[in-house]
Amino acid sequence: MITVGFSTRKDNQEFIDYVTKTCGVNKIQVIQKINNGEKSLSETYNEIINESINDIVVLCHDDIKFNTGGWSYKIKNHFETHTLKGEFVICVAGKPSK
Repeated sequence: MITVGFSTRKDNQEFIDYVTKTCGVNKIQVIQKINNGEKSLSETYNEIINESINDIVVLCHDDIKFNTGGWSYKIKNHFETHTLKGEFVICVAGKPSK
C-alpha cells in the first residue's frame, strides 16, 4: 500500500513505531536510512524509492507529526480519486511547532 521513508542521523525506532501506529493499516513499509552526511538527501531518498515495495512512497523527516489518524487512507484515496497513473512520490515537510 504505502512506503514511508526518512533519513536520520541515528536510529529512530520511536518514529517508526509512531508511523506504524498512526497510519491506520496493518501493513506499511517503513524505511529508515541512517545518514550522517555521507550522502545527500536526494541520494538517500532515491535509495528509499528503489527499496520501496509499494506504489505510493511518502518521504518525510523524522520530526513530523500526522494530524490525522488513519492518514494512509487519505493518501491512498487521493491517488484513487484523481486517477493518477504511474509512480508518484509524496514529500512531507513542515515547520516545527513552537
